[in-house]
Amino acid sequence: MGPQGERGWIAEAEWERVRTILPIACVDVLPLKPAPDGSGWTHVGLILRDLWDVPGDGKKWCLVGGRIRVGESIREAALRHVRETLGADVRLRWDPILRPIVAEYLRAPKRGFGLDPRNHCVTPTYALRLVGTPVPRGEAADFRWFLPNKLPSEFGFRADLVIRKWLQVLAAEMDG
Repeated sequence: MGPQGERGWIAEAEWERVRTILPIACVDVLPLKPAPDGSGWTHVGLILRDLWDVPGDGKKWCLVGGRIRVGESIREAALRHVRETLGADVRLRWDPILRPIVAEYLRAPKRGFGLDPRNHCVTPTYALRLVGTPVPRGEAADFRWFLPNKLPSEFGFRADLVIRKWLQVLAAEMDG
């Protein structure tokens, strides 16, 4: 939670009430490592995050992202989260051709949905090429590139569900 009075944030007590009665708007990014010839991508990037605010989860691999602030576009929020997590020198190649996969994270386990015991989130998730050298910071304890067929086994928020959906979409794009 940002400091009270910061643009887009509300007092802690009010936030706790809101997140129990309304879904929260978020955005996530699945970073793609551009192929050396620029023709596509070769790896997906994930952050290792300490889920200190999710009881019993510890460190798990996650997408980059978080809440959208009031007055902030989805694109602005995606870039803010990427820069806060991977450094100010990285850029996203925003590809308007690929529409996001909309993920939903529920407070209780339900088949086919992500899991976030803190709140119900609705999250457009973009797969975007990342340019620059990621330097993990903020909530990211680490950042790594993974081959699509060699993903880690421990995911936070059940993010593997949306990552695997994206991998199917991207494979179809490459074949088509």
